[in-house]
Amino acid sequence: MNTTTNRLPEATVRQTGRVVAELLRPRLGALSLVVACLTLGSAAALAVPALQGRLVDDVIDGRGLDRLALTVGGVVAAGVVAALLVLWGGRLLVRTLQDVLATLREDVLDAAVHLDPGAVESAGSSDVVSRVTGDVESVTTAVTEVLPRTTQALFTLVVTALGFAVLDPWLALAALVALPVQVLSGAVFLRRSRPLYVRQQRMDAERGQALIETVNGASTVRAHGQGANRLRLVAERSLASVEIGRAATKVRNVFNGGLNVAEFLGLAAVLCVGFWRVDAGVLSVGAATAGALFFQRIFAPVSVLLASIDDLQRAEVGL
Repeated sequence: MNTTTNRLPEATVRQTGRVVAELLRPRLGALSLVVACLTLGSAAALAVPALQGRLVDDVIDGRGLDRLALTVGGVVAAGVVAALLVLWGGRLLVRTLQDVLATLREDVLDAAVHLDPGAVESAGSSDVVSRVTGDVESVTTAVTEVLPRTTQALFTLVVTALGFAVLDPWLALAALVALPVQVLSGAVFLRRSRPLYVRQQRMDAERGQALIETVNGASTVRAHGQGANRLRLVAERSLASVEIGRAATKVRNVFNGGLNVAEFLGLAAVLCVGFWRVDAGVLSVGAATAGALFFQRIFAPVSVLLASIDDLQRAEVGL
């Protein structure tokens, strides 16, 4: 029983991107329809905070109930249209990605059954098992849960940013106060987390290999009195995997803390600038309120995108 193995080769980022492009190429038509639905849905959703700001102005100006009812009706209508478009686009995206995932699973299985037996013997069966189970599972999670969420967040971010700039450029500039903190938090997280995920993937394979070798060679282990040594090896590799997971969790917690700080700074800046613009008579209270709501809409998808880096990192390593 070997305690050291030669791992199967791992694809580079460029090779991975090439495979993904080949998988998506036959489905460009469906993806284009997804883009159209999500763009229109995000634009319709942007009308909700704008109308809410108008509602504030209507109340301050003492407009009648008819005007208030009309504005509320606009909010409801915009919300329904946005929800339907985003729902349709999201479902189409998931269906398309599931088709891609099915093709990928078939390719993985085909590659696994045609591996050279000598290479498998040298690498250890656990390496193969971890790739067709754990790695595929991480990609599956990303395709079915993370990618639809991040795609919708991306469209919401772009459309809301444009609406923010149209509403008032000064408010848009104030919202950018959060950007440096977000970029710094994301950069630090990416730099620290990816090596940890790669190490954990490898350690999980080594731990699985130790378990498989010990179970398959149980009679040999008992005959040579190596039970304690094999248990110690499994324990050491298990503990190493746990420690890597703890380190990754610490990095993720620091990242989440950075996002919270960015949200506080950005919202505070938007509120301060909004007060200044209202006091100068440039904006109405309703417009400033809409600006604060825009920031909430623009920060939420940014948080989703940055928070999804964790799952996307795992998926990229597994892919």
